[in-house]
Amino acid sequence: MTHTEKLQFLAGLEKECPNLGPNQGKCADASIGFVCSECQGTGKVAQFPMLRRKCPRCNKGYTDSVSDGFAGASTQFPPKCSFCQGRGWIPVDSLEATLDALATLGLNVKLVRAMRTMQWIAVLFEHNMESPCGYSAASSSPNGATVDALAMHV
Repeated sequence: MTHTEKLQFLAGLEKECPNLGPNQGKCADASIGFVCSECQGTGKVAQFPMLRRKCPRCNKGYTDSVSDGFAGASTQFPPKCSFCQGRGWIPVDSLEATLDALATLGLNVKLVRAMRTMQWIAVLFEHNMESPCGYSAASSSPNGATVDALAMHV
């Protein structure tokens, strides 16, 4: 899987809306005109919202409710934007965003550059920073190494 494909996959991951559950209630109730502001009534939110940004070519929000094979893509609003494939968002390819995503999993990262090959490796640690709990594949960029590390831990 290429760096772009990994980033697309990670940005497309979703989890249950925090407002949905036994004590929270529903994310949409047509009888009273309520729609959850976090998930727009779908019951799902981005697992790593920091890896998404609003599509600059269309006016959609971050999520749509009906999937057609693309992660988070929608069949509700044809024709699809050729830039975001109808998702309303595109992946953010930045070191800061991937480090933030790893932090949500309780992981810290130390980036190491091999002198002989000049490749980057992300070494993962739990919050105590005592012993490594994982490594990324070698990459030509620091962000490539952190995306690899994140992909290994989801």
